[in-house]
Amino acid sequence: DWIERGYLDKLKLPQVIIRDSDRSAAAMPLDIKKQEWHRNINSQPGKVAFITQKRNMDNYVHINALVRLTGGKLTIPSSFDLDFHRMDNEFGDRLSDAIKNDGLIFNATDLSGNHIRARKENAKHILAAYIIRNMTADEIKERGAYTDANGKSKNEIIEWISAIQTHI
Repeated sequence: DWIERGYLDKLKLPQVIIRDSDRSAAAMPLDIKKQEWHRNINSQPGKVAFITQKRNMDNYVHINALVRLTGGKLTIPSSFDLDFHRMDNEFGDRLSDAIKNDGLIFNATDLSGNHIRARKENAKHILAAYIIRNMTADEIKERGAYTDANGKSKNEIIEWISAIQTHI
């Protein structure tokens, strides 16, 4: 709503906007409307838009962080596509199983230090507010790496941060 309704436009502040690709596979083309949105935003002065290489922000979670933060009691199968499958669903299922079957005691907190109940319906919140927050810099860099259409290695998270630094 903030972007679509232009709430920040009235403030005349520079904007860096990151939008989920919502693709369910690497080979899946980006939706035409998202491509048009991307071109439109980037044509406006003071605005830079990115569309994630992965499905959504949950897909930037590093498997090592999940294992580390759950004492090895929660794992994701190697067949799971970390970049494009529904990470919140898989994590929620695995979290529930680890609590019920492996005795996992999971004490996630949000950015304010408030406890987040370890339940499947809180999976997205736990991923965003706890797991990603506790990833190392190297894990973040690794999950942001991609190869562009020309075969060049890049890192979209570094691209986002650079754009924010440029527009401050």
